[in-house]
Amino acid sequence: LDHLARMGTTWISVTPFGRIWSLTSTEVYMDFEAPYEENRAAVREIIAQAHARGIRVLVVPHLWVWNESGWRGEIEPGSPEGWRAYQASYREFVLAWAHDAAEAGADAMSIGVECTSWSGRFAPYWRSLIAEVRAVFPGLLTYSANWDEAENVIFWEALDLIGVQAFYPLAHHDGATFEEYLEGARAAREPLARLAETLAMPVLFVEIGYTTRRDAAVEPWLWPDGMTDVAYSEEEQARATEALV
Repeated sequence: LDHLARMGTTWISVTPFGRIWSLTSTEVYMDFEAPYEENRAAVREIIAQAHARGIRVLVVPHLWVWNESGWRGEIEPGSPEGWRAYQASYREFVLAWAHDAAEAGADAMSIGVECTSWSGRFAPYWRSLIAEVRAVFPGLLTYSANWDEAENVIFWEALDLIGVQAFYPLAHHDGATFEEYLEGARAAREPLARLAETLAMPVLFVEIGYTTRRDAAVEPWLWPDGMTDVAYSEEEQARATEALV
């Protein structure tokens, strides 16, 4: 935090995780990283440390799928009853962290991350959840939409910021030039700009980044430890990030 403060950082995000066992599970467990009480105390402490350095804090409750054959954006309980059970457990997860974030004095909160399979439906559920979070958390609210999801989210109007997981692919072939990356970034910007104008809301890149590997911006969601013949390159990470920014 001292290093970030010297760099001029004004915000950090803090990301406590819940866990679901698989894409069809209906229960969110609160003890993924540590026992919940230990985790909430640690989050409270980091918020206090950040505030002491003049840095504001966004709390981002996140979900980890324990069975790594799936991505949280593909959650599908499979039946109306399954969805009701899952949504009830998800509500408890988010509201618990909303209470904790409020007590710790966090400045902003995300109500979800990459809920791609259900952020475009269940409008009454989402609006009820957002209202309940607002009743306990006084800060800014956002939602962390996957980069290709943002235009389909049906509850932006109930929030304060359009949140995006900005892992945009900037090219579609290996060996792309920096100018090609810039062209890809401009293309990604256009629909997002239209969305911001339509909603009259600012955009927040909740996450942004590319890995330290060759051609990192071609399929940025691919993780190096799941690939073969990976060529390490900090320069590639830097130029991809610069192009998007």
